[in-house]
Amino acid sequence: TARKLDNGCFLVEHFKKEVKGSPRMNTSRSLTNIKGETWSTAHHKVLEQYIPGILVEHLRGMASSTGNNASTTLALQRFLSVLFLGQPNIPYNATDSVRQFGLASLEIITRNEGEVLQLIQDDKGLHLIAVFGLQAQSTPAIPAIQSVTQLLSSTAAEELRGCRIGVSTGNVFCGIVGSDQRKAFDVLGDTVNLACRLMQLCEETQCTFLCDEATSRNCGGKFMFHKLPTAYKMKGQSAKLSVYTVQASEEYEN
Repeated sequence: TARKLDNGCFLVEHFKKEVKGSPRMNTSRSLTNIKGETWSTAHHKVLEQYIPGILVEHLRGMASSTGNNASTTLALQRFLSVLFLGQPNIPYNATDSVRQFGLASLEIITRNEGEVLQLIQDDKGLHLIAVFGLQAQSTPAIPAIQSVTQLLSSTAAEELRGCRIGVSTGNVFCGIVGSDQRKAFDVLGDTVNLACRLMQLCEETQCTFLCDEATSRNCGGKFMFHKLPTAYKMKGQSAKLSVYTVQASEEYEN
């Protein structure tokens, strides 16, 4: 959270982690004063380890701005597309494959202005969570589906083949969660849960990718979607939902 003070400074909550060679921060109160002329590369490096880069830039812009006393928070409700990617085919101890999976996914998602929030490995394989729309796009589903087509293409890394992907679009709570000892940027809400459910549904439907109706509608005809003939009851949803898979992306093919 960043809060503007009467003297033009901002109080920016940080994460009790220091960068070698950087000015020591006030860890006793977990707060540091950042003013326009004192914003440094060290501040940037500390913050970008915990929150998406677009929000670090937002804080830097706040620190260099002037104006009336105001309050700004990173606890936001935003209209986002959430992507859940699961790869069950990589063994738990395949370190090199895990690394290649992460690098290949990260390169494609960031190329399409998405942010990778989590990369998790458990006995069910690898799982990746990414969001699109933190840069305030009105159509976050478009870069999300562009990422899907590229992740599933024959040119993607071998480690991405056989993965399952779910994408949903809607209002999402995004912000810093945790305690004084440990904080992280995260996304919460029904939209996030639905993306996970769609990824899990891929196995039952024998589809590689599934999305909800809101995602297909938000793309505005830019992609060709195929609606599955059966509506599905999802955990946490009161009614059955129509689900879609993508058929083609004219822009990507060109």
